Amino acid sequence: MNLAQPSRKDRSTHKPGVTAGKRGFALVVTLSLMVLLAVISVGLLSLGTITLRKVSSDSAGITARSNARLSLMLALGELQKNLGDDRRITADASIFDGAANPHALGVWKSWSPKLADNPIVGAPRYSVEKETRFLGWMASSATPVDLMSVDWATSGTPSDPVNLFSDRIDGFDLAGSRVSLNGSTTSSRGGLAWAVVQEATKAKINVAGPDDSDHEINDELQAQARPDLTNSEHFKQTTKGWNKRAGKVISMQQAKLDADLYKGGAFIREKADFTAQGFGLLTDVVNGGFKTDMSLGFEMSDQSFQESAWNGFKNPFRAKATTPGTYAGQGPLFKPITNNGSVQASLSFNPASTSFEFPVGAVPTFDTLRSYYRTPFHLYSTTDGVTAFERGADHIALKQPTGPVIPPGAPPPARLSQTGYRPILDRVLFVMSMSLGSDNEVRMVITPIVTLWNPYNTALEIEGAVAYPWMDLPFRLEWTFIAAGGAQEKKSVSFSEIMNSQFATQGHGRSVNPYFYALVTPGGAVPLGGQSIRFQPGEVRVFVPSGATSTDFVTGSTMAKKSIFLRPVDSISQYNFKGGLAVPMKNALNTKFGFNRPMTASESVELAVVPDASSDYPLSVGLEDVTRAKSPGGSDTLRGLAVCDVQTVNYAQTGVTTTMKSPRMSFAELKAAGAAKVPFGVIETYHRVAKDSAGNRRSDLVYTTNPRQAFVNRYVTNGTFASAPHYETVVRSVSKFD
Repeated sequence: MNLAQPSRKDRSTHKPGVTAGKRGFALVVTLSLMVLLAVISVGLLSLGTITLRKVSSDSAGITARSNARLSLMLALGELQKNLGDDRRITADASIFDGAANPHALGVWKSWSPKLADNPIVGAPRYSVEKETRFLGWMASSATPVDLMSVDWATSGTPSDPVNLFSDRIDGFDLAGSRVSLNGSTTSSRGGLAWAVVQEATKAKINVAGPDDSDHEINDELQAQARPDLTNSEHFKQTTKGWNKRAGKVISMQQAKLDADLYKGGAFIREKADFTAQGFGLLTDVVNGGFKTDMSLGFEMSDQSFQESAWNGFKNPFRAKATTPGTYAGQGPLFKPITNNGSVQASLSFNPASTSFEFPVGAVPTFDTLRSYYRTPFHLYSTTDGVTAFERGADHIALKQPTGPVIPPGAPPPARLSQTGYRPILDRVLFVMSMSLGSDNEVRMVITPIVTLWNPYNTALEIEGAVAYPWMDLPFRLEWTFIAAGGAQEKKSVSFSEIMNSQFATQGHGRSVNPYFYALVTPGGAVPLGGQSIRFQPGEVRVFVPSGATSTDFVTGSTMAKKSIFLRPVDSISQYNFKGGLAVPMKNALNTKFGFNRPMTASESVELAVVPDASSDYPLSVGLEDVTRAKSPGGSDTLRGLAVCDVQTVNYAQTGVTTTMKSPRMSFAELKAAGAAKVPFGVIETYHRVAKDSAGNRRSDLVYTTNPRQAFVNRYVTNGTFASAPHYETVVRSVSKFD
């Protein structure tokens, strides 16, 4: 059987087993992939758009941070340029009155007039140096030349200011001027501002050092002062933990974690006054480099320190070839003006004329500086704290006075050069009252009251002191005796004439030797070995007569019968108003001086003490060490070392005098045994105070001289003031002892 065969065409197009419904699969897959790619493309495009938008939004922040880094670099560059040299000085603008930018930091070139090398050269014009050596204010400005003027501190106002410090956060406001920055295109790249402030002038709140209950003797001098946080809004005045605090509190923010120190609050506004990061270097701001450390030399023994050379190395603390021989090889800190350290002056009131050798021209030497450095070696421990014992200042180049009549207070002995530690004369009162002697004759009673002050921050002990008036007592004592019927009899006598022992036989009232002595001792008697008077740091102590009755005053060449012992008191209840020197109205050495006039039982009496302004009458009040008090029966020529000498010239013409009048007192009132005196006047020498008020004596607002200088007067300074600038002597009426 023959079958028909398929053609070639039919064989090529026909596939057995494949149906027509599966022919669209490739198209579907292709379309799916295209959709996926489209979705991915849209996603990537969206992500790129978001990223682009984020980059665009961060551009300002990036620019700001870049500008901040640039401003920091500029500030550091200016800091290095202006302050990199050791010979630079910084100060806040607050040193100028009315500063518009008080916390701006100024920079000056340092300078010295070299007065140590040429002490007699005229004073330089400091204002010129301050202006010409000014470098600039440490802040940004679009016109930097403005910051190179000193006047910018008071009159300058930052243009386009940027507040860099705020009172709320930093405790003070300070702004810098914005400096615009231009980019590579015409668009701006923002701006920058910066300012520099200093921390080293602020009080540190993290000062180290042992607590009050755990310290060595010389810690009193070596330890850095701790801050006073009493009035702080956010800090406490703590008394413990200081030694650990220095290592724990290293920033003001970290101070918030110290519960014993921090009170609380979000911000510390005291940053203007306190810091935890105040540091500095001991640099020589005049010559550059570090300061010379002299402690190793000052720690040497006396013998080694005084050697001219050490193993061939010249001792820099010894004198130069041009140093005067009176300095005995000691090296002065600056060029001496004179060959010796004393200034001679004469006081001519014949026969009471004398010559002084005032120890005011001595240049401090390295020995003087060393004695101050070694102060801790002079301290000792007691039951209530570290204590210093008194010692007088001295200088090797001083001279001693010569001549037939020598001033009462002895100058330093010129055995060595050292600093001194002595209390300061605060006040001497010679209170006047009346009494009757056993012969029924009137007496003028002088009750001395002495006040001494310890000016140091360490307790001070002394053996005692002696106060006295000398040269003149320019007053007249005018007595009025009133009989029972009213009849009056007047008697007048010179105060100085009835008390003079030195020149009474020559008919003179003036005296170089003291008229009388107030002997200040620990127990109100001749001091015994081991006794001392103790002053707490800064303490003022009062000394009053120790005897319960008056001592009859008798003129003579010794201190016997012209002295009265004083003792310290701690309260008003310990005051004694019954003691004093009862001065008769007749001088036993010259019967022409004074009068004898007994009172009757029916009489009463009045006394007026009148300043004598008829001539140049000086009045001097001196204070010495304890020397005379150890020998109260010794000669008037036995002198102690002078602590202070207040010399008043033309005393009665100073305008600070007044006539002092007593109340009328009867014979019975004056004769009453054991009665307290009734004061009516006082001669007062006092140390001026820093604040004047209606209840105080006149005072200087600023001390014009060193109150520790024993000899400051018009003879030394060639001035016209009546007495030393920091002292004054006046008289005033009183009615009671308080």
